[in-house]
Amino acid sequence: MTNNKLNVLLIGGGGREYALAWKISQSQLLSEFYSINGSDHIAKYANRIDIDYSDFEALYKFCVEKNIHLVIVGPEKPIELGLSDFLISKKINVFAPSKAAAQIESSKNFTKKICDEESIPTAKYITFQNFSDVQDFIKNNKTFSYPFVIKYDGLADGKGVKIIHDDYEALEYLQKLNENYEKTFCVVIEEFLTGRELSAFFLCDGENIRYLASARDYKRAHDGDKGENTGGMGVICGNFLMNEELKHKISERIVEPMLHNLKKQNIVYKGVIFAGLMIDDKNDPYLIEFNARFGDPETEAICMRLESDLLNILYKATIGDLQNTEIKISEKNSLCIVLASNGYPEKYEKSKLIHNIPEDTDDMRIFFHGAKIINNECFSNGGRVLSVNIIGENIERMREQAYNTLKEINWNDGFYRNDIGL
Repeated sequence: MTNNKLNVLLIGGGGREYALAWKISQSQLLSEFYSINGSDHIAKYANRIDIDYSDFEALYKFCVEKNIHLVIVGPEKPIELGLSDFLISKKINVFAPSKAAAQIESSKNFTKKICDEESIPTAKYITFQNFSDVQDFIKNNKTFSYPFVIKYDGLADGKGVKIIHDDYEALEYLQKLNENYEKTFCVVIEEFLTGRELSAFFLCDGENIRYLASARDYKRAHDGDKGENTGGMGVICGNFLMNEELKHKISERIVEPMLHNLKKQNIVYKGVIFAGLMIDDKNDPYLIEFNARFGDPETEAICMRLESDLLNILYKATIGDLQNTEIKISEKNSLCIVLASNGYPEKYEKSKLIHNIPEDTDDMRIFFHGAKIINNECFSNGGRVLSVNIIGENIERMREQAYNTLKEINWNDGFYRNDIGL
């Protein structure tokens, strides 16, 4: 690090990475800023570099040439490929867990075994390693009453989970998973938990754990939690979602035991711990799943509230110095509503022109997810295209502002949920 300034490389090109790029660009520590797989909109903040993140040697060569002090990995796929392990072996600082640590996300079965060993509260479950066994189980099921949940064991872009209401729906979904993941077919069937859903985010530097923020994600495609699971159609984020008692329970009963178990396996965890939780009527947390990276669109909502220097926080996490690092979150609330392509999360069309995208203000920002720029005009380039993000004190007024902003945007090829924040 020269003159206490950092050269930074960000990997990923979605809404999460756009929000990270926006926040990192404000840092007093930042010198040169680059992005790989970055979008046209991220290029506003970081110099875009044309390297495939799966080409580890080319990426390492770039890091050496540009004297990169910190690589920040957004999506789960490069983490699961072992990019963090490779770069760390070459003495490059990386904000992302190792491939072994990331198994808490990449394998539902791995996490469930940890829950068993550490008595982490979670749903009852059974794992199946082949298609015929789970078919037989469904046809003769006396273990789980409907509804129950089927989860694909590996990474599935946030869409490998389905709530099942009858035998037909179960067999149809399992057939679809088998067609998509025949060579790596493994599913977990678990009981359906009820209560209040919550996403809690912690940071870990290998030893120290720091709480960051909590959010509530809206996963289903349509109003009233109808339709297929998506990567997330919106988020509310605020201190009202969490109290000290609940934070203590989550840390003591779920996050700390998981890290303790990894240490017993000689696995060091550095990065984000994203705990997807169900909170029951006694304010007790149950683990739904872990993710080993920032959520999308939760990151957008958190970045709207983060008042501390994000780059400083991420750098301190990589060098094992989180304990005394300032992490200050606004007392205000934030709200994120995603505008998605018609047909998402199934088939949808790209390259649809979007008119009347408003300018950012102090309390409203547009974050770009799957969008591209051609001749200074914005076109869709993914399922989730952009999001409207509001920060404020009154959720109802924030909702009104967000939906009025969405109505200003002239795009007949997209849709959004109308019940975010209700």
